[in-house]
This record gives sequence, C-alpha cells and structure tokens, in this order.
Amino acid sequence: MRLDFTNKNVLVTGASRGIGKAIAEAFSQCGANLILVARNKGRLEVVAQKVKAREFFCADVSSYSEMEEVYSKVKEKYGFLDVVVNNAGISPHFRSFHKTPESDWDEIIGVNLKGVLNNAKLSFELLKKGRDPVLINVASVVGLAGAQKIAVYCATKAAVVNFTKALSIEWASYSIRVVGICPGYVKTDMTKGIFSKDDLRNQLLSMIPMRRFADPPEIANVVLFAASSLASYITGSCIIVDGGLLSGL
Repeated sequence: MRLDFTNKNVLVTGASRGIGKAIAEAFSQCGANLILVARNKGRLEVVAQKVKAREFFCADVSSYSEMEEVYSKVKEKYGFLDVVVNNAGISPHFRSFHKTPESDWDEIIGVNLKGVLNNAKLSFELLKKGRDPVLINVASVVGLAGAQKIAVYCATKAAVVNFTKALSIEWASYSIRVVGICPGYVKTDMTKGIFSKDDLRNQLLSMIPMRRFADPPEIANVVLFAASSLASYITGSCIIVDGGLLSGL
C-alpha cells in the first residue's frame, strides 16, 4: 500500500545523503511538500532537485541561530508543518573513550543531541498548526544497548531516546505525536569506512541474525509508517529497525 502525504509539509534534516536522502526520496514518492536541510550545499542541491523539494536550506542543526532563521522562513512561506524528521547526525570515530578528544565530544553532542533539541523547540509552533502532526527523532540501537569505542555517540543517542519519551508526554496535549526510530547498522557513506574493514564488518554481521546490514530505504519506509495515519496511536515509542541485532545480544 502506498502511503499518501499529498500536500503535507514535511521537513527533513540531514537530507543530503544516506538515511536522510532516502527519507526525502520516500516522502517525495508519496506526494509530500518537502523542505530539506543539510550542511553540504552541493549534495543538498542534487537531492533537492531529484525529489523536487519545495525548499532547501544549507544550515547546521547544531546552531540555534541558523535553524531559527530556517524556521522563520518556513513559517513565513508555509505557516505550518505536518511532519518534522530529526535525522541529521554524524557518525562516531571508533576510539576508546579515554582517547577521545573534547573537540570530538562537542561535535557529536552538538549535531546528534543539540541539533535534535533545536529542531524540536523551533518546530513546535508550526507543528501545533499542522494536520496530524508528528516529530520523528532518528536515534540508534546503540542508544538502547551501547557499543564499544563509540561511548559519546551512544550517550547522545540514548539521550535522544529518552528525550523522545519525555517530549511525547508534554506534546500529547497538543495532539503532536513524537516517535523515535532506532536503526541498526545501515549501509551509507558515513559507515563505508567501518564496513570496508573485513574483521570489523564480519564481527558486526555475526551479531545480526539476518546477517546483513540495512539499506537506507528500509529505514525510510519505517519513518513513513511512523509519520502516517497508520501509526496514529504511536507516540513516545522508539521503533527498532536492526535486523534482530538487539534480540541476539
């Protein structure tokens, strides 16, 4: 069944590649009016043209002032949002925590956590005016179980999971659903370096009952479901999309 988002205003962050690009493509195929945000202008322009986005903005989600400018323009032109997908994130550097410099902490926390908080706060007034509005936060299975050598990344994703739960309680009275998505390992540009290492790739695959990594559209399809009327009674939950990884731990 094809989900219908015709005339729905959908904003997606981190839309220039990987999961964000797949999410933009999926919503485009379902008729959404797309508003895309990412830091890389060149890649973002390519995606925006492909999905026929209504608007795209080159902005850093970790900067409240930059995102405030984005939302000001969206409010002026559209007046409301129906779906906001908090997808922007950066992949971790695989290193022991005691060897992780503070600059890495700041970058990971800035994008993966503060970026989610910025978008949630700034989207609130526009979502209140939306039709069956939904805020979707892309977290990770490592926010639920943890993993070696990515402690700060795990911490940010765990925070997003709990933020999703807490915010869903606050926003229920405004009829805004808040849903988390927790992907496992996904084949993207950001994970290419990880999967290119035979020992690490084989170790990860051995932990996944389905014995494969996800393709970005498989995550995007779950985002579509979570944003649709089929999920009308889902809020505060984090949907796990991991090929059985957590079940096998």
